[in-house]
Amino acid sequence: MSENVSFLSFPVHTVKIAAEQPLVLEQAVGLRGYYAAAYGHTSAMAHFLELSRAYRYPRLQYKVVDGRGLILGFAEAAEVLAGLPFPESLHLGRQDFAVKDVTSDQTQGRWGLGDRARSYRWLTPWLILDEAGLAKYFRLRSPHSQKFFLESLLISNLLAISKELGHRLPGQVHAEIRELKQITIEIHGGHTMGFAGSFGVNMDIPDFFGLGRSVARGYGAVLPEG
Repeated sequence: MSENVSFLSFPVHTVKIAAEQPLVLEQAVGLRGYYAAAYGHTSAMAHFLELSRAYRYPRLQYKVVDGRGLILGFAEAAEVLAGLPFPESLHLGRQDFAVKDVTSDQTQGRWGLGDRARSYRWLTPWLILDEAGLAKYFRLRSPHSQKFFLESLLISNLLAISKELGHRLPGQVHAEIRELKQITIEIHGGHTMGFAGSFGVNMDIPDFFGLGRSVARGYGAVLPEG
């Protein structure tokens, strides 16, 4: 992907999987493992997995949204994902699930500054605070200060993703968190804090893109509101 003065444009491919029973967020990790095990031997997937070690922002992301598995691939990963066969069953952790339905869709995604603020909602919990961030968040006693701190982290994350994608934003990013709810998340065998809610930002973000930490595991997926 190359630098562009306004928007970065790239193909986005999504695969949605309905299993015999609704999946839960934590099974996004199993979905990631299943795809690597089931398709990692194919030349296209093996080559991509080797390249992906250099990416700080993953081009393949695995999520569970509304009880369905959702795999998102963008840029070079879109073609790889589009070329994989649909699964007939899923092995997630210690459980096997029959697949009832699979759909796929390819669109053109846009990433970059817009001429107005757009509203987005987190579909899966937003993880943005590491251990040091959690400590600072709780030292800030007022909700206003905590909100301002999270907004600054959101902007920093958007700037970091743009840089990793090779796209220079031609102006300032302005973000406002509009709704926020704290959620306790179990991850990596421990507990941390995530958030649900919505935000506005003067950027175009493709559907289901993950923001924050652990996006390859399904966290921080967003969708435009309205």
